[in-house]
Amino acid sequence: MKLPNFLERLINKRIAEIKASIFYKVYLYLDTTIRLKLYLKKTDTKALSKSYKKITGEGWVILHYQRICNPKEVPFALANHSYIEEKTFKKHCSWLKQEAEVIPLNQLIDHIENNTPIPSRSVIITFENGFLDGYARGAQHLIDYNLPATYSIPTAYIGTNSYLLYDLISILCNTLYLHKVPFPSLIEVEKDLDGVLLPTLDRNQLPSPKTHMALITICYGLNKGQRAKLFEKLDILVKEYDLELPPWRDFMNWQEVEKISEAGFQIINQLHSNPWITLLSKKELEQELDEADKLLTKLPTYKKDLTSFPYGIYSDSSINNLEKLGMHYGLAYNMGPSVPDQRALETNNKFKILSRLNVCESNTHSRELFFSRLWGLDLQKLGGN
Repeated sequence: MKLPNFLERLINKRIAEIKASIFYKVYLYLDTTIRLKLYLKKTDTKALSKSYKKITGEGWVILHYQRICNPKEVPFALANHSYIEEKTFKKHCSWLKQEAEVIPLNQLIDHIENNTPIPSRSVIITFENGFLDGYARGAQHLIDYNLPATYSIPTAYIGTNSYLLYDLISILCNTLYLHKVPFPSLIEVEKDLDGVLLPTLDRNQLPSPKTHMALITICYGLNKGQRAKLFEKLDILVKEYDLELPPWRDFMNWQEVEKISEAGFQIINQLHSNPWITLLSKKELEQELDEADKLLTKLPTYKKDLTSFPYGIYSDSSINNLEKLGMHYGLAYNMGPSVPDQRALETNNKFKILSRLNVCESNTHSRELFFSRLWGLDLQKLGGN
């Protein structure tokens, strides 16, 4: 029997209201999670790897870790994609030991160079930025589970109390806000900056979260001299008002880097000062590589012809320059939602780009989420949507 039109419209309206409610969204999340748990229990993860291989053409994935920490213990705001808690990382080590073939990065490169088959379910673990917690909270778990890993090192930061660019901007903006210090004019740095930043300030000219994000975006377009002027201006402001920046050691020292290398973990450079390589001339890029090589070449596990792109950014011109300077491989990374979106291997003449998959607390805190991200499971399909 066909329902009257008015009754059908009423029912459809009610269904739409239910689907828009928070309760329905919670139901969908729980339903998807339960389905995924059951699916993983009865599914051999080798099959997931084969499925991933069909999608991407390669049965391997390089994982990209940044920080291992509790964000509440860090004295500045962290982006969700930038950290994983230690207890979760330990679980990752356990799951990978059981369900994957974790191989060193140099073994993957050997397979690529010699055109030999890469072992099924291969996973490569990498750590970015030379952060202290990668050593203090990561290395021992890797040793306990006998898992190889690669650490990329921005040599200018090792053994210092410096901060990476986006962290420093976050700290400076928060410090100015907490001490009620108006954000300065930056017209000396670049004439259009004030016009961009002014709308992001509050009515007392104090920085807001929008100022923080705008400043980071702006920095991507500044040349080396302009960035130096920007931080000189902010540093003068900090000293003028006697503002206290939070005490924090973010990076390993050289003794800790040496211990990691002596333990067998591979070391690669992240250039010297962690710059945007897209803004560097060939000569500047050569200087960055030379400075990094001088400091890393003494380490037994240092691989000289491989670099990690700072911030994951590169361009055709920077790749051409790297190739001319004798480099063969570069590590980028993908912030996308799942493995099928990443480019597992790109080639540019002789230079090869290896893309990594970002893993963090928010997208891999459970076994289900971890393997769905690792091997590209379709959560919506499993959830019946």
